[in-house]
Amino acid sequence: MPKKYCPNCEHAILYDDQQEGEEATCPQCLGVTILDGVTVDGGESYKRPELPLEQEIYVEEVMPPPLPKSAGKSADVPPLPGPLPEDVPAKEPAAVASTAAPAKNDRGLIIGIAMTLMLVGAFFVYIFVEEMTKRERKAQQAKPAQQESVVQQAPPTQARPAPGRPVVPAAKRPAPAPPARLNVEFPQLPETVAPNQARLQDQRYQEYVQVGFMMPYRLFGNTVVDLRSLSYAVRHGVMNFPDGWNFLAAKVESKQTRALVARLDPQYHGEARLVYLTNAPGLESLQLEADIGVLAKARGRHQVQAGAAVGPVSTMDAYDFGTVPSDLMIARAQEEATKRDAALRAERAKVMQAAADKQRKEAEERKMAKDRRAVASLERRIKQGSSSAEYSLGLRYLNGLGVPKDKAKGMKLLESAARKKNTLAIRKLKELKGG
Repeated sequence: MPKKYCPNCEHAILYDDQQEGEEATCPQCLGVTILDGVTVDGGESYKRPELPLEQEIYVEEVMPPPLPKSAGKSADVPPLPGPLPEDVPAKEPAAVASTAAPAKNDRGLIIGIAMTLMLVGAFFVYIFVEEMTKRERKAQQAKPAQQESVVQQAPPTQARPAPGRPVVPAAKRPAPAPPARLNVEFPQLPETVAPNQARLQDQRYQEYVQVGFMMPYRLFGNTVVDLRSLSYAVRHGVMNFPDGWNFLAAKVESKQTRALVARLDPQYHGEARLVYLTNAPGLESLQLEADIGVLAKARGRHQVQAGAAVGPVSTMDAYDFGTVPSDLMIARAQEEATKRDAALRAERAKVMQAAADKQRKEAEERKMAKDRRAVASLERRIKQGSSSAEYSLGLRYLNGLGVPKDKAKGMKLLESAARKKNTLAIRKLKELKGG
C-alpha cells in the first residue's frame, strides 16, 4: 500500500493506488499535499528522518479514516508552520494525535456519566421507599389490638354548639358534668289558635319571629324549657301565653352588664313602653336602636337607672331570657320532647278512636230507634187491615231488620197479605217456595 509523509509534520498518510496524484489533507496538521509517495517496498520521494517501525505502526493505528475528496480542496484552512525541529522526539506527534481525538467526544462522555449517576440515584431512592413501606406495614400489623383499644376508648364526638354561642377548642373545653337532676318543661299553649293571615303575610313581623326562635331552649336552674311548641302560635300573632311566656318585638334603647332596656314596637304591642330584659344573649354584638325579637318570661316589675334614655329611675316590666343550656342538657331535653310527642300522639289516637266509637254507637242507636218507630207504625196499620203493612213487616222478620229474625212469623205475614190479593206478597211467596 503506498504511503505519503506530510512535508509539514512528517505524518505518514496511507492511501490506495486509485488515489495516486490526488490532493489529501494531513489529519495531524491539516496541511494539503499531493499523494505521490512511495510504496512500502519502494523508495521515497524525499528524504525524511528515519522513524522506528513500532512508531510508524502506532501512528497508523490511531490515524482516523481519510477525509472525502472535497475536504482537501478547501482554501479556508491554512497550513501549519514548517516541520518540527530535529530535537523534538518523533513520538510526540503520535501522542498529540492520540489525545486530540478523544476531545471531540467529551460532551457525549459527560452526558453518559450524568445519566449513569441519575440511574444509580433512582435505584437507591426506590430501595429506600420500599424499605420504608415494609417497615410501615410491619408496624401496622404489630399493633392491631392497641389500635382497636384506642378507637374504643375515644370519647364520643360532641354536638355542634347552637348558633350564636362561642366555640371553645376541644382541648380547652371542660367536660360537661351531667346535672344531678334535670327537669324538662314545655310551655302551656292556648286552647285555640285562630289563623291570622295578616301576621303571616307581615314580613317584618315574621323576621322578628325568626330571630326569636334562634335559641328555642332555655335553662332556669335545673329546668330546661323547650319553646319549639310555641312557634305555630307566635307566627299567627299570639304574643302572650298562660304560663307567663311572652314574645317581645322591640328596639334596643340601652345596655347594661347582663341586661338591656328595650322599647316595644307599638305596631304589635299597642304601645311603645319600655321593658327590662335580663340575661339577654349577645349583648356585645347588639347595637343601639337594633330590632330584636325575644321569647322571655315575665318577672314582675323592676326599677332601672338607665341614664338619660329612660330617665334617672324608671319602673318597668321585667322579663328573663334565661341562659342557654349545654349540649348535653339540650340532648336530654330533645329525648324528653320525643317521649312527650309520642305520648301525645298515643293520647290523641285514643281520643280519636273513642270519638269514632262514640259516633258509631250513636249512629247504631239512631238506626235502632228509627226501626222501632217503623215497626210500631206497621203494626198500627196491620190492625187497620193494610196488606202492604203486612208485606213490609213480613220482610223485616225474614231479614231481621229492626226486629229479631223470625222466618215463621215473616211467612205468616206474607201469606196473610197474599190472601188479601197483595201482588208483591204473592210474588215473594212464589220465590221463597221455588215455584
